[in-house]
Amino acid sequence: MTAAPRRPAARPRALLEPLAAPVLWITHFMVVYLFAEGACAAGGRRWFGAGAVHVLTLGATVVAAGLAGAVTWRAWRVWRRRREPSDLAEQRAATMHAAFLLGLLFTAAIVAQGVPALFLRACP
Repeated sequence: MTAAPRRPAARPRALLEPLAAPVLWITHFMVVYLFAEGACAAGGRRWFGAGAVHVLTLGATVVAAGLAGAVTWRAWRVWRRRREPSDLAEQRAATMHAAFLLGLLFTAAIVAQGVPALFLRACP
């Protein structure tokens, strides 16, 4: 009786790549929300200046969107690579396709979350 052929183990990083953009989004959301809430509760204009909440929100948005865009770009490049057909390669392609689509969605969510800082006052 022969043993079944061993399948190569999936890399742990490959399993976490689809979660990178959602984690960036929730981190961005919490940083911006908590800073704006804290600044407004503490008298935002007196403690941080009139534009500090806007500057932090826009800065955090640019950083988070840039990182999410880089993750999305990497996922797209890996997904589009041509490889020999195998079960592992197909699973990797499906994972990176999911990472690419999630990256697009959450990059758009990060940008949409930061755009109101251009037009609205943070502390009424």
